[in-house]
Amino acid sequence: MKKISTMKKRPFFKLFAVTALSMAVCLVSLGSSTSVLAAGISKTDEDKEKSANEGRRISPEAQAALVEAQRRRETDPDDLAAARQPLIEFVAAPSAAMTEGENPIPLVMYQMLAQLWYQDTDAKDNMQEALKIFKAGHEAYPEDEMLLRNYAVSAYELEQFAVAAPLFERYYDLSETHEVKFLSYAAAAFYIGENLKESKRVYIRMIDAVEIPESTWLEQIISICMEQEDQPEVDKYIKMALEFYPMERKYWNLMANSFLTKEDYRGATSAYEIAAFVESPDKKGQWKNLIELYNYVGLPLRSAKSIQKGLNLLAEGGQPEDQHILVAEAYARGARVDRAISYLDGILAKNKNFKLLMAKGKILYEGRRNKEAIAVFDECIEKNAKAWDAYRMKAFAAWDLKEWEVAKEAFDSMLNSKDYRLMAQDGIAMLEDLDKAKAE
Repeated sequence: MKKISTMKKRPFFKLFAVTALSMAVCLVSLGSSTSVLAAGISKTDEDKEKSANEGRRISPEAQAALVEAQRRRETDPDDLAAARQPLIEFVAAPSAAMTEGENPIPLVMYQMLAQLWYQDTDAKDNMQEALKIFKAGHEAYPEDEMLLRNYAVSAYELEQFAVAAPLFERYYDLSETHEVKFLSYAAAAFYIGENLKESKRVYIRMIDAVEIPESTWLEQIISICMEQEDQPEVDKYIKMALEFYPMERKYWNLMANSFLTKEDYRGATSAYEIAAFVESPDKKGQWKNLIELYNYVGLPLRSAKSIQKGLNLLAEGGQPEDQHILVAEAYARGARVDRAISYLDGILAKNKNFKLLMAKGKILYEGRRNKEAIAVFDECIEKNAKAWDAYRMKAFAAWDLKEWEVAKEAFDSMLNSKDYRLMAQDGIAMLEDLDKAKAE
């Protein structure tokens, strides 16, 4: 499954940590009601502040454990295991000296202990231990935004996408700012976890939440619909994308592909045309698609113009004269032989290329301009005395003009080629039969 590249892994996210300094400030004045200082979260609404502090009263035993952890952290900043120990011991057997209904493990302890695990990259399974604490803290204090966000981040970093996705979505719902980027994290986590249905649902939430959705969201939801093989939904979101971003070539190309799946080649051609008008294609395949469709639906003149526009890309890794020949042949198919010859003459004026000369001669022959064709084939033969195909085409052109001697001369030359010898012998025999018929 093609992955949508929306989020990077660690260290894309940064946990909202309670710093040692702010922790120390908190612990000095801890009483029956403690306000936790958390980076990135500001409580200005009085009611929410009151609600946030519910259940966060700290017992003397919990306060002592926090103070000891902070003291050890300051004494030896590198020994995070020692700093964790008082908190681990308290969590293993929390004091019961709390009023009924209050949590004996305070919010600040979950935050500090999880941070000490998270930061200790030398400890075995430190991320898993941090995740356990964040999870327990979130279950104890489900409305705390910082714990919820850090829990989501940790789960994502441990590639527990099925856990992280709904947590990011809940954080979006719970936070005052309602930053849509957290919905995008949720959508991406659902997607990477291969839950396309939920990923699509969240992307729809994102689209509905803003006046103008970001182009990447629309591109990703189209990709999901394609993976679900839901063509009506693919078409729906392509049309929506074009309403918001009519000048983005990728959506016109997607519409063209949609038409192709339904075998609507004229519709596909129109969509590719608009895409090329909006922005000149930058890939060889995009030009080839448009040219092939023009040829398929019988629009050779448009094909010729497209080949000219995309000439440099189409010739990439190949011979540019091949693309010039395609242009001329397309004009000829559109009954514009003069235009085809004029185009080739312009190229030949700079470079008397053998392939271009042969192409010019063939176009003249097919346009029944045989005298001109013979003159061009003679140029080819002058450049290469073993240009057997030029002798062959010269013979045919002369035959059409009933210039039998010229035809015989060409056939005679072809006798020197093992590939064309039988053809030459047949041609000479037919000319001899004609001579006999005239004599009789």
